[in-house]
Amino acid sequence: MKVTWHCGMFVGPARWKFSGDWIFEPDECSGEGGFEIDPEEWDDLDFPMECTECAQELDPFCDHFTADTGETSGNLYRRVMEQSA
Repeated sequence: MKVTWHCGMFVGPARWKFSGDWIFEPDECSGEGGFEIDPEEWDDLDFPMECTECAQELDPFCDHFTADTGETSGNLYRRVMEQSA
């Protein structure tokens, strides 16, 4: 199955921005790409990887990954956890 990924992790120095209030707003990594995996690896959430842009580990338990079915890895994780409870 085809899987796309988007990093979105915070990188670089934090900055303050005025938008009604002062807020903490670090930059987000714009790394993205795609790969193919076996559907069993998707179902087992067995595909951690490092972002090619910022080298941070992208955890499959978060919504960094989207399968060609439209399901995100975070939604898959939540569904699996609900079924096991």
